[in-house]
Amino acid sequence: MNESFAMAVFTEMRKEINLRIQTHTTLVTAKIATAGAMFAFLLKIAPVESTATLGFMAVPVICMIYDIMIAKNIRNIHRIAIFIRDRIEGDIFKTGMWEQCAGQHSTKSRCYGLMDIFFLSLFTGVVMLICDYLLYESLPAFLPCAPIRQAVYVLPVVFFIIVVLYMKRAILYFEPRENE
Repeated sequence: MNESFAMAVFTEMRKEINLRIQTHTTLVTAKIATAGAMFAFLLKIAPVESTATLGFMAVPVICMIYDIMIAKNIRNIHRIAIFIRDRIEGDIFKTGMWEQCAGQHSTKSRCYGLMDIFFLSLFTGVVMLICDYLLYESLPAFLPCAPIRQAVYVLPVVFFIIVVLYMKRAILYFEPRENE
């Protein structure tokens, strides 16, 4: 690979990583703001309309959708950085390679990892517990059938576990395939 071309590709890919890091911050902020706005709206109308209590089921689902978008963004950051590490840095730099020595050296040295999964999941889990409590207070009168009430409590937990496992796979243990 031509050295000047490799340097241009490296520069553009580092810009892409920086853009995706800003996107990560925007997505996390949007997740928190959306959950807060939905809570404020639903708590305001909940005493007036009994159907507003069903809106509380949507808040954890939206948080989980944000978690998936955040995990996909972080996965793309890792993909770009691994491409830089494996295909570009060796052509340009002889010493001081960032992705090879620090950024993507191993799954433990990645800039987004276990702590990100923990805090994103913690926020979603707390939102889920609050919503379950609010639903527990109002749902028996709205849905008298016990199996339906149990499904309302169990299904979000199952989806939450699936989202956490996806995040763990997409963020922590992502390694590109040969054709990527």
